[in-house]
Amino acid sequence: MRISKVKANRIRSAIKSGMSNSDIKAKFGISSHSVYMIAHRMRKKLTAETITFVSPITNKPVIVKPDAVQVGGDHYKDNSIQVWDAIHDWNLGYFSGNVVKYVARHTKKGGLEDLKKARHYLDKLIAVWEAKAQ
Repeated sequence: MRISKVKANRIRSAIKSGMSNSDIKAKFGISSHSVYMIAHRMRKKLTAETITFVSPITNKPVIVKPDAVQVGGDHYKDNSIQVWDAIHDWNLGYFSGNVVKYVARHTKKGGLEDLKKARHYLDKLIAVWEAKAQ
């Protein structure tokens, strides 16, 4: 028996709210296997783009996209392109990525100190490339 999209969405909401599988089964008149399969598909969709934490208020899991949260300030929040997305998309390594990160945020956070950090990583990157060239 196929479950309609509307019913499946309601079941997903019930799962997200923390309702038990047996309560979902009884409320929606579906098998335990169907509840399991919907929950399993939901877990498969949770990728590196999401993080889960337990709310201290409701004590239930909350799923949040990392781009919606910034730890330690707000110097990246207003960017139309997230720095880590650019670093990932451009396939930059550790040293190059830090150069981009510090240059991108210097006007909103560390000013001259961030520019010096970027230069420090750039100097290391140049040293690594010079060593490769020998």
